[in-house]
Amino acid sequence: MLDLVHCKILNVIENEHARAYLLSESSMFVYKYQLVIKTCGTTTLLNCLSKLLELAATVGLTKVDNVFYNRQNFFFPDRQLEPHQGFKSECRILDSYFSNGGAYIVGRANENHYNFYNAECRMARDDPSMLEKDTTIEILMTGLSQERMKFFYYQEGVSNEQIRKDSGIADFLPGSIIDDYMFEPYGYSLNGLLGESYWTIHITPQPNCSFVSFETNAYMDDYTELITKVLKAFQPERFIIAHLANSLAAQQIKSENKKQAWNAGELCQTFDLKIQDDIFCHFDHYDLYFNQYQNATKAQQASGKLRRKEFEGSILKPNSPFQKGKAKSQEQDVPAFELADDLTL
Repeated sequence: MLDLVHCKILNVIENEHARAYLLSESSMFVYKYQLVIKTCGTTTLLNCLSKLLELAATVGLTKVDNVFYNRQNFFFPDRQLEPHQGFKSECRILDSYFSNGGAYIVGRANENHYNFYNAECRMARDDPSMLEKDTTIEILMTGLSQERMKFFYYQEGVSNEQIRKDSGIADFLPGSIIDDYMFEPYGYSLNGLLGESYWTIHITPQPNCSFVSFETNAYMDDYTELITKVLKAFQPERFIIAHLANSLAAQQIKSENKKQAWNAGELCQTFDLKIQDDIFCHFDHYDLYFNQYQNATKAQQASGKLRRKEFEGSILKPNSPFQKGKAKSQEQDVPAFELADDLTL
């Protein structure tokens, strides 16, 4: 199956609940009734669907309850292989297999955003699968501190245990069974199993495309402490938190009168952050909580955004096509609108 995806198994660990495969391109976790596969680079993840369903059928798993496919926008979309050359083409593949599917772009389509597809089987609220708290939380980080990224370049004689200790990863979920791999000359992957839960980290440290992903299905009433540990370890300039929670887990959040399962205000104060996007989506049996954060100081420096009075009441850029056309018209003594293409505002 993984040959169809263009990745290989590097190692495997297991406990009584799950088996965790460390892959050449991310990770795969296999439970009795669930499979989670993460890939990166130019892999062809959706090509595994037919083989996956075929293998599931050999052990009597012929019905599909839920499917979730999600990814951040591609950094290098022109390098992707079919069918991953765009979210629409990916959705066409998924729709050809599953009914009741919905596709969503969560966040700013012209900046970092989250592509999310889900297909949920319509079932009663008292179905056994809905009587357990099911959650997955992802933290997708960019603009990483190069001082922190130095741990994830291969160094002869430095053990993975030392890397986990020095970087702070060892403190994320203590007591876990760990399987990690340092790639040469750089790059790092980790799988962890803690009881019924998995967690995984994948790191690309190079300055021009630094990226870290952290994901776990460990249920917590409040993820603030865990998120804080992750942010301290990697110190990103910008990151996304995407939390998918089933009805029972979402009810717990609401019963505590919380907006989401972490304290956004505390994170912003601790790390000098600004919330760029704060989005909530409700589906049949699951809720999606989406926050995008950016370093507050650097966000202001990068965008040049000032208070409204300092804009003199306008967000029109001084170097906009209109202003350029206006300046040119003054030079040529012709109306500015004659210089512009057709545009309706």
